[in-house]
Amino acid sequence: MVGYPPQPPALSNLTYDAGGCKPVPGKSWKSCGGQESLRFLGMRHFAQCQGHGRAGSYGKPTGLTAISRRFLEDVEIWQVDGEIRIFSETISLTCVLDKWDGWDGGLDSFAPCVPLCPGNQASNGIIPKFFRTGVTAAMIFHHESSAVTNRTWICSGGAVTKTAGTRGNRYIECNFLSTANQTHTDMAFLDENYLLTSPLARDLYDEIAALPILDPHNHCDVKALAEDRGFTDLWDAEGATDHYVWELERKCGVPEELITGKEADNHAKWLALAGVFELFAGNPTYEWIHLDLKRRLGIDLEINAENAEAIWQAAQAKLATPECSPQSLILAMNVEAMCSTDDPADTLEHHVTLASSRLAGRVRPTFRPDAAMNIEKPTWNAYVDHLANRWCMKINDLDDFFNALQKGHDLMERLGARASDHGIYIPFGQQVERAVAAKLFAKARSGERLEVAEVAQFKAFFLNEVAEMDAKSGWVFQLHFGVIRDVRKSLWDAIGADAGGDIADHDVAFLAPLMPFLNRFDGRLKTVLYNMSPVHNATLAALTRAFGSTVCLGPAWWLNDSYEGMHNQFNLGGSIDLISNMTGMVSDSRKILSYGSRFELYRRTLAETLANMANRGQMPASVAKKLARRLAYDRPKEFFGF
Repeated sequence: MVGYPPQPPALSNLTYDAGGCKPVPGKSWKSCGGQESLRFLGMRHFAQCQGHGRAGSYGKPTGLTAISRRFLEDVEIWQVDGEIRIFSETISLTCVLDKWDGWDGGLDSFAPCVPLCPGNQASNGIIPKFFRTGVTAAMIFHHESSAVTNRTWICSGGAVTKTAGTRGNRYIECNFLSTANQTHTDMAFLDENYLLTSPLARDLYDEIAALPILDPHNHCDVKALAEDRGFTDLWDAEGATDHYVWELERKCGVPEELITGKEADNHAKWLALAGVFELFAGNPTYEWIHLDLKRRLGIDLEINAENAEAIWQAAQAKLATPECSPQSLILAMNVEAMCSTDDPADTLEHHVTLASSRLAGRVRPTFRPDAAMNIEKPTWNAYVDHLANRWCMKINDLDDFFNALQKGHDLMERLGARASDHGIYIPFGQQVERAVAAKLFAKARSGERLEVAEVAQFKAFFLNEVAEMDAKSGWVFQLHFGVIRDVRKSLWDAIGADAGGDIADHDVAFLAPLMPFLNRFDGRLKTVLYNMSPVHNATLAALTRAFGSTVCLGPAWWLNDSYEGMHNQFNLGGSIDLISNMTGMVSDSRKILSYGSRFELYRRTLAETLANMANRGQMPASVAKKLARRLAYDRPKEFFGF
């Protein structure tokens, strides 16, 4: 509870009913007169009453004869117009007061009870309040008395009658001894407290949950999006393109025919997935897909064999509605910007279509020239020919080659691109003379095979040249490295690339190759570094720290895209570099249905991480609130220029 009371958040416009002691829409809290905005902070405390009494302006307490220390639990905390108040039906509290100066008739005892609700009758009653005192919190039962006689306070465990009194204030003050570790929240699966274990975490999440989504990197099917092509069924929406799902199904023994096979229908594939889905628990895919169903399709059923058919039928009905077309989903998820992955030879006519659709300004291309860079691939020469045909030109040498790439870069810039993106195992950044690169280009075009060192030289020159294009355009240079692709030969032979056979290499050498690149572009190129292996985070965070504000550690990527992965990246990256220098979230997804779920998981993790820091006293709650908004929206918007 360190760090409370919080800054007043956006309230839920509920009001309080003094009779029923529960918030209900459209009723007022009678003891305060009129309507009040309320918000449930829902928290259970373990605390001890150890306080003292005081009498306000009508006198001073001369002592407390006894205070019983008993544990408090099941405390409901409400925020009422910016003030924190407490409600409980189960607290047992014994505090006996004696010898109050200025009290006519005296309050002889405060029996083992507390009020069932703040304010029993009209303006009279016990009004619990909650506030900070130093590093602890305090609960005050504040009795604003008047000359009312024989008024009964409704209490849990009994009733106390005040026979007479003089107008004044009487307090019983109880200091909370609870810490963050002693405070917990009961959670149901994917309920409103999902991943959020403190009131501050929930408060921070509430501040950022509805912010627009900015997604600088994904793999959406732009053609299907431009056509607003609806999903045929639930498997089409959730499983047909998701190699995360495929990998986990294989781990659970699902036959390949029911994953990527051509003979099995989508209904059978969904039933196979649902039949093993409970085994996915603990993996973020389990949470993402449940969130997809709950948030986007309104289906709040656990995915398992028993519910499989009911979910299928409900999804079929929902997916057939206009609200579930791809463009409608993008709007419903409040996606402000999403950046696809596009080759320099792409014609981009679907981006042109989207630019005049209801998604105008939201879908941007991203320059992804991996096929042009991968000179060692057997398909490279055919790709260069394709690039030449696309731009109606001949590519005879290295200069022609980069002129063609520049044409693709220029077109994407006209269509709103803000970044390039590069996937490479080792981020070669050493400086290579143009004459050397020209000879390597000519050698490869003649059909000769390049040596390993020559491939590295060409790729280093290539990355530096594209970075110059980006620097001139004011773009962000995104570098994904350290991935070994297609490690499972049987999958490669049967299905090909992007089938779920990619892993991280913790031993990849990246520091020495990368430093010449960062020094060349120091201060003039915005660069984001994405790594698949979390063991690289400390070194990368130290590297990004050394190169100032333009070089950033990217979000937890690929197999790190989970609560644990993001939480660790925030903590380690933030403790070495600055958490404020990170650049937000990327979905990296092929599924439109999942954008909202992935960003929800990110934002909940962000809120929980920052709240933990504030609750440990590492930052004020007000600063945590600013950081939450910065990383959820302001920082990526500014950094990528959306």
